[in-house]
Amino acid sequence: MANIRVRCGKYVVQIRKGKHSIHKTFTRKRDAEEFIIDTESLIQSGAIFKDKAPLPMVLDWYLKEYEDNLSKDQISMLLRAQEELGQYSLHELDAKVIESWVLNMKNAKNKKKTPAPSTRLKRFVQLKSILQHAADVSTFRPMMDEFRKSAAKMNKKKIDGHPIMGDTQERDRRLTDNELKRIISAAPTKDERFGLIVWFAVHTSMRMGEILKLQWNDLSENGRTILVRDRKHPKRKHTDRVPLLPQAQDIINQMPREAVQIFPLAEKSITRNFSEAVKRIQKDDPTFEHARFHDTRHEAISRLFEMGLHTTDVQKFSGHRSLDNLMRYTHLNAEEILDSLSMRLSTTEPSSNPRLRIINR
Repeated sequence: MANIRVRCGKYVVQIRKGKHSIHKTFTRKRDAEEFIIDTESLIQSGAIFKDKAPLPMVLDWYLKEYEDNLSKDQISMLLRAQEELGQYSLHELDAKVIESWVLNMKNAKNKKKTPAPSTRLKRFVQLKSILQHAADVSTFRPMMDEFRKSAAKMNKKKIDGHPIMGDTQERDRRLTDNELKRIISAAPTKDERFGLIVWFAVHTSMRMGEILKLQWNDLSENGRTILVRDRKHPKRKHTDRVPLLPQAQDIINQMPREAVQIFPLAEKSITRNFSEAVKRIQKDDPTFEHARFHDTRHEAISRLFEMGLHTTDVQKFSGHRSLDNLMRYTHLNAEEILDSLSMRLSTTEPSSNPRLRIINR
């Protein structure tokens, strides 16, 4: 907090930050105002009033404040950062420490493997965002400029020819009905609900976590819409009422009402069965392209566009707020687009649409 007081014709600046304060006197008001701007920038960067608060204390504070809005993956990454950087205080978290932390990251599932550049970037950005938020809304004063310095240094380096940090390589995997049938058939489980969940994902574009949270009470009376809880969001989770295609409605009708959830299965079980099914198929057929459960979301969104739905309609199904993110999941088939267009043109009276009259001339 900063203020300027006039005393004996001069301008006295007082800047307070927690228990610390700075006083300085100027003959011109403009100089006083510039001093405040410069000093607050230095405080924000951690150049002065260095904060000796342990990093785990800051991360604990953030977790307690926002745990309800964090995904399991985000909480896991936060706890790992707390473990890996637990010996440092905020004023010790400089560019050198940050760079060393990123370079020495380990794969969460296999400690012998190094994480992908996209994973390093994801974890770097998460920690930076948490500390920036702490600087904005609390009395903690992390040295945020050190993240910029470390990123600038790492962007110039490579490991085995690959960047240290980088964006995720976008997937464009499409799953045909035949491939989906093969995966369901090859899965180790004999539980028919596994297959129903796979098809439900393809007909709704929902994430696995969203599907498993669906409750019978979330279903509308006519069964045509359903409430999707805790949808992924950059800032906070949200709840949407989502339309259900007839195929998705049929799948729900096949599920017995034995629990609160419509699909009372474990996420790990579904992931494991899907992954194992793909491995079994590839063992007999090496040409079968790798697939994972989340590819059903790519397939579902692409099919919705190929059906002729508008972007805003597809967003209602998928839950995407950003058009750019939605397009990352869209991999349209040219033949399907033409088939859909031909069907709509053949069922529309030329006289009812000026644009169609021009096309048909």
